[in-house]
Amino acid sequence: MPPSNGGLEDRRHVVLDMSGHVARHRMSLTARCLAPVQIQWIGYANTTGVPTIDFTIGDPIETPSHAHRFFSEAIVAMPDASICDEAPDGSGEIKSPPCLANDFITFGSLNTPANIDTGVLDSWSAILRSVPGSRPLLRYGT
Repeated sequence: MPPSNGGLEDRRHVVLDMSGHVARHRMSLTARCLAPVQIQWIGYANTTGVPTIDFTIGDPIETPSHAHRFFSEAIVAMPDASICDEAPDGSGEIKSPPCLANDFITFGSLNTPANIDTGVLDSWSAILRSVPGSRPLLRYGT
């Protein structure tokens, strides 16, 4: 391999972040603008809010057109679902949702407590009040 001349061919042209705001993420790297074009996809189905990320790859299910205004990134919309979720072979039949047998809906949040503030609690309260008989399920960790 010939020695590097430090030219354009040695630079990163596109960074594709596939984790978003999840455990052990690398958002501090994308915040440094590692490449002229930075894209996030698949690991986080929401806006990153990081100004140096230019695009989010989305689809009509994860990023419906009416939600685009909430993203700091421009949406590159795939025409169909960008993520395929199929049950593995031998996983059994799909059962009825528990709300049919329990006669109530459970809203769950699997958040770290650091993400929960008075605004979140106010929103959760409004949601629970709007669905009579609903219940919250909060989990953190294992």
